[in-house]
Amino acid sequence: MIISVPEFGEKQEKTAKVAQVGVCDVVHDGVHDIRMSEMMKKIIMLLIDPKSTPQLLAKLGYPRRTRNYEAAIKGLLDFKLIEMTLPDKPRSKNQQYRLTEKGKDLIDGIS
Repeated sequence: MIISVPEFGEKQEKTAKVAQVGVCDVVHDGVHDIRMSEMMKKIIMLLIDPKSTPQLLAKLGYPRRTRNYEAAIKGLLDFKLIEMTLPDKPRSKNQQYRLTEKGKDLIDGIS
């Protein structure tokens, strides 16, 4: 696909048409499919009860935090499937993660 850049003096219509390429014409209700990694699925299933990072890592069989674990936790937090028990202190040694209502609904749908 070739996209031409408008020169000075050309009409804005061409620019507007180019900008519309790839814009979704359908109205969404805000619900989209969530792509979850295997690590995310494992963490979700472990969080029936709130757990700390060391508890989760022990259950997952990891001796320390990995990038995969960190990415999974960040993704779950971003999707609002889990939440921190101490959101004002994200680096607290007492920090734990728990399922949100959205996360519980997801587990109910899987089970």
